[in-house]
Amino acid sequence: AVFVRDPMERLVSAFRDKFEHPNSYYHPVFGKAIIKKYRPNACEEELNNGSGVKFKEFIHYLLDSHRPVGMDIHWEKISKLCYPCLIHYDFVGKFETLEEDANYFLQLIGAPKKLKFPNFKDRHSSDKRT
Repeated sequence: AVFVRDPMERLVSAFRDKFEHPNSYYHPVFGKAIIKKYRPNACEEELNNGSGVKFKEFIHYLLDSHRPVGMDIHWEKISKLCYPCLIHYDFVGKFETLEEDANYFLQLIGAPKKLKFPNFKDRHSSDKRT
């Protein structure tokens, strides 16, 4: 089984989760490098803490074949994570209908009826788009 998500929704969610809120790993590791390479005239504070990455800068980083830091599982191409051309998945669920699809999958594999997928709310969904 594999669960898929709309690629743009996935990128927006990853950006919001990793760059819109304080993050002690992503800001110093990715944020600093992204700001340094893609923000002309960045101030010293931005370069030192890596916070405040703009979505446009994030997209430039993703599209740059000479990006300053490697990719991350949260925005790496799905083809490099799940190998859909090499693995024959017998079930494809969608993130947008995760709870329903996961519960259906549990039913398909014969899981106990009282076993249910927990309720889930994406913290960084597209409902807050600008």
